[in-house]
Amino acid sequence: MLNMNYKLCNMLICDFMKENYYDGSCYDELHKDWNLLMKVVERIESIHHNDHGYFGVYIHSNACTIQGTKFRSDKMPEIPVYYSDITLTSKIESTWHACFQFIEWYNKLTV
Repeated sequence: MLNMNYKLCNMLICDFMKENYYDGSCYDELHKDWNLLMKVVERIESIHHNDHGYFGVYIHSNACTIQGTKFRSDKMPEIPVYYSDITLTSKIESTWHACFQFIEWYNKLTV
């Protein structure tokens, strides 16, 4: 596992979700619960940004890639990839970590 404070990272993710369906246990469980994490993936894939288009979360083996799906080529000449090939010890860990890093990036983008 990564040397991170999961509770603090999970709090950032839960804040991003802006949903009340998470109870306090999400802060302790999000990084190891597929049901909770898939809600985050669905939220990321529902976002539309004027320059980046929608975002796709691609989970494969022990890696996760998040990239723009319909980006504006006049603004970005290449397909934007966010946190490509984050390969960790497990599929859920790499997916959680990619989502966390994406949310940190997205929060800065939308400020």
